[in-house]
Amino acid sequence: MNEVVSYVCVRADHQWATGDSGQVQPKDGGLAWCPDASLDAHEAHEWRPCEAASVADAGGVAAQLGTVESAAYL
Repeated sequence: MNEVVSYVCVRADHQWATGDSGQVQPKDGGLAWCPDASLDAHEAHEWRPCEAASVADAGGVAAQLGTVESAAYL
């Protein structure tokens, strides 16, 4: 996939897949990626903006943003 995403889902229970198995969906005029391909756009995603990333790299971006966000709550 050559698509570029501007949002990733950082919801903890969605973080089980990689860029190749997640899903891309439209969001605010751009594209968003969620690792959980079984969910649709109306699920309770936790979208976070990110630097433009390829779908293949989106899993790492989501994991990094989720880790940083979790650490902020400790």
